[in-house]
Amino acid sequence: MKKRRSPTSHVLWGENTAEQNDYSREVYATRLVTNYGASVFWALLYEALVPRRRRSGVHEAALFGTTVSAIAYVTDYHFVPKRLTPGFELRLPRLALASIYAALALGLSLRDLLRRHEPVKR
Repeated sequence: MKKRRSPTSHVLWGENTAEQNDYSREVYATRLVTNYGASVFWALLYEALVPRRRRSGVHEAALFGTTVSAIAYVTDYHFVPKRLTPGFELRLPRLALASIYAALALGLSLRDLLRRHEPVKR
């Protein structure tokens, strides 16, 4: 029986991977590395956009997070070859992509939202 792979690991294992429900080490490792790498990449872009010398307010942090998340979506689904897309659409409805990229926006801006409550260091 041929092993099936899953989304986000389709870069290495092919598109028919979306049907896998069982656990396998190589799929887990591929998912972990690709998702972690992508998250770090987008976090670095967020860090490059956020002004370092002053603290971001709630609206500014949300704006930067949303901007980077929108850039990530456009890059993932409109610029890179289909084989290099995250592959979420292989398993989830297209509408769920909005939730995924909203979570990315929140995750990116969360550090600045939490840091707002710390005393200013001089």
